[in-house]
Amino acid sequence: MTGGQWAYSPHVVPFLVSALVSTVLAVYIARHPRTDLTDRTALTLTVLLVLAAEWSVAYLFRLISVGQQAKLTWVLVEYAGSGFLPVGWFLLAVEYAGYGSRLTPRRVVLLTIEPFLAFLLVATNPTHQLMWTDVQLAMVGSITVLDRAFGPWFYLHIAYSYTLIVVGSVLFVKAFVGSERPYRGQIAALTGAVVAPFAGNVGFVFDLGFFSRIEFTSAGFTVACAFLAFAIVRYRLLDLTPISHAVTVGNIRDAYVVVNREHRVVYVNPAAGELFDVDPGSIGGSVEATLPIPTELFVEWESEPIRREVVIEREGEKRYLDGVVTPIVGSRMRGWSVIFRDVTERRKRERELRRQNERLDEFASVVAHDLRNPMNVAQGRVALAREGSENEHLEIAAESLRRIETIIDDTLTLARQGKSVGELESVGLQPVVEQCWGIVSTADAELTVEGTLTVRADPGRLRHIVENLLRNAVEHGGDDVTVRVGPLADGFYVEDDGPGVPDEIRGAVFEPGYTDSRGGVGLGLTIVKRIAEAHGWSVTLTEGRKRGARFEFTGVDVASSGPREPAGDGGHESRTE
Repeated sequence: MTGGQWAYSPHVVPFLVSALVSTVLAVYIARHPRTDLTDRTALTLTVLLVLAAEWSVAYLFRLISVGQQAKLTWVLVEYAGSGFLPVGWFLLAVEYAGYGSRLTPRRVVLLTIEPFLAFLLVATNPTHQLMWTDVQLAMVGSITVLDRAFGPWFYLHIAYSYTLIVVGSVLFVKAFVGSERPYRGQIAALTGAVVAPFAGNVGFVFDLGFFSRIEFTSAGFTVACAFLAFAIVRYRLLDLTPISHAVTVGNIRDAYVVVNREHRVVYVNPAAGELFDVDPGSIGGSVEATLPIPTELFVEWESEPIRREVVIEREGEKRYLDGVVTPIVGSRMRGWSVIFRDVTERRKRERELRRQNERLDEFASVVAHDLRNPMNVAQGRVALAREGSENEHLEIAAESLRRIETIIDDTLTLARQGKSVGELESVGLQPVVEQCWGIVSTADAELTVEGTLTVRADPGRLRHIVENLLRNAVEHGGDDVTVRVGPLADGFYVEDDGPGVPDEIRGAVFEPGYTDSRGGVGLGLTIVKRIAEAHGWSVTLTEGRKRGARFEFTGVDVASSGPREPAGDGGHESRTE
């Protein structure tokens, strides 16, 4: 600056306006509540505008400063902003297009190496002349400008900057093709924002007529800011920054919805659009106005995914949706992502299954009732006929009638109780076993209950399991069989010292209709397995300590337990007669 004087000119007005507009917009974006799901997009926009304002101010002072050295000083200040603007544009494009996860700190630093080198080369150009080989002062109207002969690194720097701008623009075009409203409007505005500054720079670098002497790149930021302001106001750029399709999985079959913390819908995938009949143009509206789902799904203080069932009305028919609401949380609450799965058909099948079970229960009750009446009559007549008689045929008939009664009871149990359980309670195993032992006809059999165990179970169903197993042990092990019941690490066992069950038929004994050597129908063990499965337990048949049958129940919710043995281990016997 010669003598501290300034050469004022109307040429500086566009650059002054550009600096003011860029600064105001940068402050607005920085102070705007960031309700979008990616803070980095808003942050990158703010940094870009600050760099643009810095470039405009520096170029303004370069124009009005007097003297070659003063103008070259402001060129150096310009490069502090202008050199990094293409990098910022590229980062914005990468973030917006959904590849922000690839922007590691190391990669960002690598991208800034060339602009930093260019800044250093401008500062030291007199020693190497890589940025320009000659510089002169020239008059353009009433203002003095620098007329430079550019050096090799300048063109390398321009090639690098233009590459970043072009690649970033290509990413925006690619995002435009795969996007819906209002994101297409945002992308068009962002792409338009880069055109004016880029055109001014190309005209200056390649000496194109009007642009050849005064560099209007920074003045073009006024136009760029107008595009950005339009995108912010019309297309809600700061509120609806899209999430990457790589994250949202736009082509998944389930309905996928993203809601920001202001309860505005910021994304719906095609499946959600079809399910909820959502117009892509309505994205950005409130949940109440856009989707037929309650806002109560979105609870700010929930930090873990929650599952909710939602019922909607479509074409006069109720649709049942299974929704999983996942909070999107960073340094603060950002919003929610929701996956909805249409379970209407499953619900229909469940209702049909319940109706079938109800019909089966009704059928079993009717059949049992109709069978019991003639059976009771037959039992009574046989009992009368046996009075004072030792007729062998009457003995066999009485036993057959008792067997029919057992089959009726087992069939009713299987139809009514084999699939579900009632309310679970803490049940002591020993009292249940001793109670059932008093009910079952045990002849000279002996019972040993080892250890103590309390389980979470339906008391009535647990008694059915124990009764069937005790009856099975006595029937197959003989009148003098010994039955042992005790705890396991995660359940309990029931075993006897009878003849056991051969390996080749152990899996079959749980099947309905399995017939033993004495002609039994074999529903008892089927009932045992069904009730165990209804509790969420597993039951296996193995060999006992004395080669008898051993039934092990695992996966049991054990409330408390005394000394126990691991599954499959004979352990130690504590016998009580």
